[in-house]
Amino acid sequence: TLAVQGLSQTNRNNEAENRVLPDYGMNDLAVFGLVQHDFTNNVHLQVGFRFDNRFLDVPEQEKTGHSHEEEPDPPDGDGHEEVLMPSLNKYFGNVSGSLGVTWQLADGILLRGNLASAYRAPNVAELTQDGEHGIRYEQGNRDLRSQRNYELDASIHFHRERIMLDLAAYYNQISQYIFLGYTRDTTEEGLPVFRYVQDDASIYGLEGIAEFLPFKWLSIKASYNYTRGKRTQGGNLPFIPHNRLRSEIRYMPGGILKKGQVYLKFGSELAFQQDHPALLETVSEAYHLLHAGIGISIPFSGRSLSCDIQVRNMLDKRYTDHLSTLKTLGYYNAGRNIVINLSIPLLSSGT
Repeated sequence: TLAVQGLSQTNRNNEAENRVLPDYGMNDLAVFGLVQHDFTNNVHLQVGFRFDNRFLDVPEQEKTGHSHEEEPDPPDGDGHEEVLMPSLNKYFGNVSGSLGVTWQLADGILLRGNLASAYRAPNVAELTQDGEHGIRYEQGNRDLRSQRNYELDASIHFHRERIMLDLAAYYNQISQYIFLGYTRDTTEEGLPVFRYVQDDASIYGLEGIAEFLPFKWLSIKASYNYTRGKRTQGGNLPFIPHNRLRSEIRYMPGGILKKGQVYLKFGSELAFQQDHPALLETVSEAYHLLHAGIGISIPFSGRSLSCDIQVRNMLDKRYTDHLSTLKTLGYYNAGRNIVINLSIPLLSSGT
């Protein structure tokens, strides 16, 4: 497979009072390809490559996020002092590639491995941000460079009729990793200042999933996720999630409906203490949430109508997740949350 992909994007604020992003123009052009081959000894090979080009043009304009204050004798005569943001012209280009192998050891048993390298160009906000963003003041960095990663992952999969086991591990070495860093600075109004910075880093972890179906009407599922992020020069990366253990029991009784299916489920989510915070972050305590749900699906005229009710955080537990941007203000995450979903397909499954 060979392909070409392009994107042209323009942002204009015109007379908008609040400017989240500045006026800019961006053009992307990419060429990519994928080659796959199956060998006779149950080995599948996949090779991919991609060449990206990004052209970014930010003209000189009034500073994004600038807070206007009244002046007795305004220099520009319209009630505020205009602060200009210099123009910014950037080009980002690089090559990405991957090599993956899948080996089927036996029926339902697979080994997979992947070696890849890719890059990510800084976005407009990371380059130009300079203003209040919710409860903090964010400052971009015009000198940011593309971040480059080298990634290795391996996994084993065991799938049979009534049991499924998946175990995967990965290691990601990132050069010039871009992240929003804490600082000790504050604005005159007392807002903490965050700045986009770069540093070499590594992100690694593992995840496992196990599902067991002792009967056709009963499913027991559990998953575990472990993630760590470290800076090469020492210290932890900010906003790294809790390690989590999730479990779910799903009951699918038969005989209730002549056609269709009903299910009941009960789930648990255990987030372990996040005790490896970054500089100026604080430890986030462990928490345990319980969830439940009931759903029904009914075939109708070649379609499948479905409706379900989900209740998350059933016990209305007070907790603060490590990824919460409101943690420093002492706000908790969402309490008991009830969601009703109704799905009505407009086309039949055969169309």
